Amino acid sequence: APKGRVRVQDEGAQLVALALTGATQIRVGERWLDLCAGPGGKTAVLAAQALRSGATLDANEVAPARAGLVRKAIAGVPLSVPVSEEDGRERSARMPGVYDRVLVDAPCTGLGALRRRPEARWRKQPSDIPELGEDFFRRAELRVPVKQTVTIRLDADVLEWFKSRGAGY
Repeated sequence: APKGRVRVQDEGAQLVALALTGATQIRVGERWLDLCAGPGGKTAVLAAQALRSGATLDANEVAPARAGLVRKAIAGVPLSVPVSEEDGRERSARMPGVYDRVLVDAPCTGLGALRRRPEARWRKQPSDIPELGEDFFRRAELRVPVKQTVTIRLDADVLEWFKSRGAGY
């Protein structure tokens, strides 16, 4: 039976999760959230890091099928990681200031898979890329935005958002 000890995934997913955990020294007891967790590769890396460092991790994925993939991805890590299925904006409003580190891979458009499935680009429209909301970022002590998928409009919006908040970001 598979034990989940080995996982193949894109290097970018691993590096993003490691950037979040390595940005500052981890304090035992920190609470982390992977807000847009599907399909679970980054969550699995975060779970292993949380286990190693004494942190706790919650995961959230709004799409039930993708939340199931997250549960499967973290099954091999001996750490209890609750996976919720709710809109991240509602979670942020309901649980302000709870998490020390938040990983937000947004917008969750699926465009990151274009490298592996280039034909999928013909099924996407500019309207498929939602605006990033400030509420995703403002509550965590440590903010590391994920931008695996690059779009010109999104890059400009994100850059302006961070510039408007000064050097503290």
